[in-house]
Amino acid sequence: MRALVVDDEPLVCDLRTRFLSRRGYAIITLGDGEEALEDHGD
Repeated sequence: MRALVVDDEPLVCDLRTRFLSRRGYAIITLGDGEEALEDHGD
């Protein structure tokens, strides 16, 4: 399973990434919505 974590707060990204990775997710993290749309948008 994969998850995309997007947040401009590094601490929030880190906590979400740890939580999901412990549950078996492969994580991609990005710093903001604009970056997410550029990398993964339609």
